[in-house]
Amino acid sequence: NFANKIWNASRFALMNLGDFDATRPLDPAQLTTPDRWILTRLSDAAAKADAELETFDFGGAASTVYHFFWHELCDWYIELAKVNLDGPGRAATQHTIRTVLDGALRLLHPFMPHLTEEIWQRLPRLPSDREALMVSSFRLTGLPRFDAEAQRLTAVIAVIEGIRTIRGENNIPPKKPLTVTLNLDANANASAYETERALIEKLGGIETLTFTTAQPPPKGVAVARAGDVEVIVLLEGLVDLGEERKRLEKVIQKLDQEVGRLQGKLGGSSFVERAPADVVAKEREKLAQLEADRATAQVALSRLS
Repeated sequence: NFANKIWNASRFALMNLGDFDATRPLDPAQLTTPDRWILTRLSDAAAKADAELETFDFGGAASTVYHFFWHELCDWYIELAKVNLDGPGRAATQHTIRTVLDGALRLLHPFMPHLTEEIWQRLPRLPSDREALMVSSFRLTGLPRFDAEAQRLTAVIAVIEGIRTIRGENNIPPKKPLTVTLNLDANANASAYETERALIEKLGGIETLTFTTAQPPPKGVAVARAGDVEVIVLLEGLVDLGEERKRLEKVIQKLDQEVGRLQGKLGGSSFVERAPADVVAKEREKLAQLEADRATAQVALSRLS
């Protein structure tokens, strides 16, 4: 699956680099926020993987590179890049795609040499490139960093994930436009979200987006927490509120049964005394998660009442 992910992401990149001029210098001012975010995340991943390899933590290094390629490059940057490839930011985004894919392949090469070499050979060449990836340095140095923009986009991604979670939990079709309110905590940086409004609206499938500060959510909504923001989605006209209440009541009933069972199990001295400590710890973690899920469902039900 991971090899397929790498191949498909690389194919997308190569399809959009056909008119890329590798000799043309990049003006950093042209980089979009997603470009700056992924370059910073590549720098972070490279530094972390390098430190892990220095201590012979090969599994940790492989996990770091895997997480970057799958969850940041593939899951987010490629989707974000599609927005800019059709606009005035195309050249800067092409440059970023080429830089990040090159860097990701270098990081992956010690673990997956054949696949990464095959893909790297198809990339547009820079004058400084060696003849093959296998004789190139896998250490990435001098990568640009844009920490403020990266932090801002990370917060925006959390908001979009919250919106998509609400869609999934309430079976709202992906193309159904939403009415969303971002209810910011009193100390939240409102301008950070306002700056990326267009991105939030496009990737969240939002028809109407408003901002409030420290306001209690109204009735008939679904709420997700994303850092210092409450993501509030109006459900009226999107879901049958009566059926949603019934669904949540069944969820709470089932969670009550599971919580009661685990409380009884952990409350009995025979299990706690006889079971290995790690097993007892896992059961307590499971109980805490079930209790948190129940509290979330109870809050959701109260907002539909």
